[in-house]
Amino acid sequence: MINSAEILDELQSLSNTKSSDSRRQLLHRITDLFETTQDQQDTAHHNAFDDIMDRLSNQLEESVRAEFSNRLADMANAPRITTHKLAVDTIEVARPVLQRSKILSDDFLVKVAQTQSQDHLLAISNREDIASKVTDALVNRGNDKVLSTVTSNQGANFSRQGFEKLSQEASKNANLNNLLENRVDTPADLLKVVKQRVAKKLKEEAQESSIDLSEQEIDASIELNSQDIEISDAKLEAAYQEIEYLHKRKQLDERVVMHYVKLERVDETIYSLALLTELDRKTVKHALLTAQLPVLAIMCKANSFQRSTFASLLQLRENLSNIESAEIIEAIRRYEGIDLSTAQRVMRFLKVRGIKEATIEEIGQEVDKAKNG
Repeated sequence: MINSAEILDELQSLSNTKSSDSRRQLLHRITDLFETTQDQQDTAHHNAFDDIMDRLSNQLEESVRAEFSNRLADMANAPRITTHKLAVDTIEVARPVLQRSKILSDDFLVKVAQTQSQDHLLAISNREDIASKVTDALVNRGNDKVLSTVTSNQGANFSRQGFEKLSQEASKNANLNNLLENRVDTPADLLKVVKQRVAKKLKEEAQESSIDLSEQEIDASIELNSQDIEISDAKLEAAYQEIEYLHKRKQLDERVVMHYVKLERVDETIYSLALLTELDRKTVKHALLTAQLPVLAIMCKANSFQRSTFASLLQLRENLSNIESAEIIEAIRRYEGIDLSTAQRVMRFLKVRGIKEATIEEIGQEVDKAKNG
């Protein structure tokens, strides 16, 4: 590996290459050098890479910049200035970093959402995890496709203001109305409005079909929908109390989790897992619904869950997202091969690092450390 003292000299030599025909290869060589010397770089080295990558990428055609963006998108320590410029480039270039790069701060994403095209907003809407300040910006400016995409994203967090804006937009967007109805975190009072809106839509359709409904029947239908929400809220609170009771009596176990999984009761499943794993509900929700499958596998194995429990959680995940069946089968196959002590060590790392922040590469490194003693 190149010596730390030689990094700047090597970088300067590469940047002096004149052949326009080799600029693409040159960018790849500089990126390779950046990746292989990350542990030896100080601030000056990092800034030098950033400056040269930025200047060089500006000279390349869109397809090459898009390829470069795709490579930087998954780098935990990607050059900041370059990544920021790629994020506001044409959408083909910007999409990879907007969707995946951890370098982009929430404040920067808000600025992009406020100033760039709807395609740029759509790319942000597909990020694995989105803070409420970012979704506020997306909701305030996004078109119907952006609103539907971010609302269907289980990793997106919304402020009260964001939910209210979505509820307003849903009054003229049936798909958005359905997406809000299916989110587990839609505020109960707004969910009641959504349900009432559905009832009103049914009334209009009945009238268009010349079905005679009295005002009393219409009001009763809307009231019934409202009562359903209140009953649902009461049932959820009762379920939480029952789960807490079982936990205090040390009777909360995998059987309880499996019970709620079979009923597809997501809130109760998450709450049970949170108490069993001693993780907060938001973290468990991320591991269950949006994180890459190895994260969920580590969480389950570290708590000595049976393979059947892990498989059931994966089935619930499949029912709620676009995960491929092949991925689930492979994850179940590999589950038995995870050592308990290894999983517990990796879980301790994840609690310190933060499950949302940890990359698959970091998890793999922790697994290797545990196996090597």
